Amino acid sequence: MSEVEYCCFIGGLSWSTTDRGLRDAFEKFGDLTDARVVKDKFSGRSRGFGFVTYSDQKAMEEAIEAMNGMDLDGRAIMVDKAQPQASGRDRDMEMVTTVLIAMEITTVDGLEIQVAVAGLEMTDTVATALAHTTDLVEAPDLDRI
Repeated sequence: MSEVEYCCFIGGLSWSTTDRGLRDAFEKFGDLTDARVVKDKFSGRSRGFGFVTYSDQKAMEEAIEAMNGMDLDGRAIMVDKAQPQASGRDRDMEMVTTVLIAMEITTVDGLEIQVAVAGLEMTDTVATALAHTTDLVEAPDLDRI
């Protein structure tokens, strides 16, 4: 079985919580195979969340039940089963698809509407632009052109 099946997401961590502190708080529920605070790759500072991975499901479930909402280093933490994340390639493909769809639907009756999108904000920007559209315009009949 994959380790992801027994991995807990820990949110709301104090900036001062360390890998060791996370391990100390969660090892009482069972055999931990990993405990880590996620850090910013540039500054090295905590991003306020982390993960603990158990060797069995029972330990993971007990940790979620007992620790969700509890205080750790002065902060109430959120503990839940970690969800698998799409690979980087899948996320990139999703953004490209979103941009291509946006470009495809922005030309109507020869009028081109340009939507500026950049970097990681592509999906949010396109979703915001589409959410603010109030009128639907019928597409031109391409057979008449």
